Amino acid sequence: EVAAAQHVVIMCGSMKIDGYAFCLGLPLRLSYDALSGRIRSITYLIRGSIFRPKYIRNSSNRISLGIRPLCELIDMYHTHQATKVHDKVFALLGMSSDNPITAGLLPDYNASWDGLLGRLVRFLLGEQVSMRTFAQKEMAVINGTGFVLGKVSSVIGNANRDGRQEVIVAAKDTSGHLKLDKNWTPQASANLVQIGDLICRLHGASKPTVIRRRRDYFSIVMITVTPPEDVGLESGSIEQPGWPTISFPHEFLLVWDW
Repeated sequence: EVAAAQHVVIMCGSMKIDGYAFCLGLPLRLSYDALSGRIRSITYLIRGSIFRPKYIRNSSNRISLGIRPLCELIDMYHTHQATKVHDKVFALLGMSSDNPITAGLLPDYNASWDGLLGRLVRFLLGEQVSMRTFAQKEMAVINGTGFVLGKVSSVIGNANRDGRQEVIVAAKDTSGHLKLDKNWTPQASANLVQIGDLICRLHGASKPTVIRRRRDYFSIVMITVTPPEDVGLESGSIEQPGWPTISFPHEFLLVWDW
């Protein structure tokens, strides 16, 4: 309902306030670290309601709200709970600017959860990864080959009013060393980026992924991200200044745990 609304009003008893104004004032006095990811994803929808068209039609004549690509919506909302786990994907399709037919993700509640999550991973990361999903777990274990493109060297403050962080990425120069500092504001996500997080590009993936080193594997922080405009990656290429590919590829063991 919030995603489709074009005007949101917040009420408490007889008092009410415009939803956009409420979201602007929310970060000023309240500390909500334990729920920050969920709150950011909700206030994002409330703030955008006054600018939202009723709906759009995509190339297949499908009606959608067209709020964000599915990859970004998944990153924002995968920590939310659902009575039926399938709805953690299906509920986002009407908000997505992607075509669920192309993604192979048309709503089908008879489909197994592990099969659905597997199709989602392949849509987001491409066909070259191998994976294992589980019927009773909201988790995928993914194996893939790719390159490390950069490392988060600094985080400037907390997430801003748009739920987005400002970070500095140490990107690789033409010699393959992490020397080039790039300012970057990644899209809003349930998980915040931390110093030391790596930006990698898996073979077959259209966009990079933010990962975090664990003891013997990497956890996925953001499944797909749009890199800074000045680092290249235009037209899906990573052979651009700022993200060179002269370093050797790495084998990655990734865990995407919702």
